[in-house]
Amino acid sequence: MFLVRLMRRNLLGVLLGFALLGLFSTAAAARCSVAASSVSDGMTFSVVSDGSTRWIAAQGRITAESAARLEQFLAGLSDHPDTIVLHSPGGRLMGGLALGRAIRAAGLATRIGQAETCTAHIEMEPGLCASSCAYAFLGGVDRELGDTGILGFHRIYPAAGQAHVSAAELADATLAAMLAVRRYLDEMGAHPHLAELADRVGEHQLFIPRGPLLSVLGIETGPVILAATEMAEPARL
Repeated sequence: MFLVRLMRRNLLGVLLGFALLGLFSTAAAARCSVAASSVSDGMTFSVVSDGSTRWIAAQGRITAESAARLEQFLAGLSDHPDTIVLHSPGGRLMGGLALGRAIRAAGLATRIGQAETCTAHIEMEPGLCASSCAYAFLGGVDRELGDTGILGFHRIYPAAGQAHVSAAELADATLAAMLAVRRYLDEMGAHPHLAELADRVGEHQLFIPRGPLLSVLGIETGPVILAATEMAEPARL
């Protein structure tokens, strides 16, 4: 049976937990500033470099316009990097699917992290890609989490402010969204079981795949490697 990791905290709790674990360096935060805007704003895109490697830093909430903004950003570059590094708590589901398709169309690889710009250099700090960002991540032609990223999925639920919509209409909209996600997973080469695992967790929970699941579910590219011991005894945060 697949290993299901549940993070039984909201996204703010996840970020605070990372800070306590030292995954977000307070020292770096004191002397660096984030290359793009705050994650509370709409997603922004910038080209950053650590001196030897260039990448596109994509940071902030995903909106319905994020895919178009990426396409416009890339069109303005004469020679764009081949990797986009995501750091986002999520946002609009359909916006995330559109962003993933834009990433795939541009032939970009995906990674997770946030760029910290310092006076003398740029560093890659750990990042979070959750909710609709996790689906956008699947758009990469080459996908790898490495040591700098946390990827989190959760079930589809209606956005806030839907009091005027009937229960039947919400049910229809949710079903349509679920079908759209399943088509997207097939399009991106991910395993359809990923949608089922994500659907098992609630609004304030995250399914965080680890170890062999990353290749088994088609989240990371590369050969599928099964390790029964790693699946049976997951590491804890």
